[in-house]
Amino acid sequence: MLIIDIGGGSAEVIVSDGGRLESGVSRPLGAVRLKEMFLQDDPPASDQLGRLYAYIDEKLTPALKRTGLGAFDRAIATSSTAAAVVSALNKIPRKDRDRADRLSATTTDIGDLENFLAKSNLAARRKVPGIGPRRAEIIVAGI
Repeated sequence: MLIIDIGGGSAEVIVSDGGRLESGVSRPLGAVRLKEMFLQDDPPASDQLGRLYAYIDEKLTPALKRTGLGAFDRAIATSSTAAAVVSALNKIPRKDRDRADRLSATTTDIGDLENFLAKSNLAARRKVPGIGPRRAEIIVAGI
């Protein structure tokens, strides 16, 4: 299992197998940090997104490979970004975000939302249910 907490400046990733802790790392992959480093345009240009994804892979992949576990069948995310994503997917207004607790999402749905948000400007992202006005500024980097 993969457990992820995406903050503003860093992301913490914990890997467990059968309830046993295998690895825990903190990397400079916070949503605010990544937005400031890579996403200057609104909506972000494809080359900016490419550099963002390459940086995330560079910082995260070695730590995950060291566990030797391969692909994960389940991940748990514990951040405001994760709550915003599941709220957006379920059209839960931000004021009712507590309803998002314990909801799940597929990687396909998250990827579709990511693609939509990456192509949307800030004004459009602010209109997506569950994503507040400030979260809309960093959600593309946080997903």
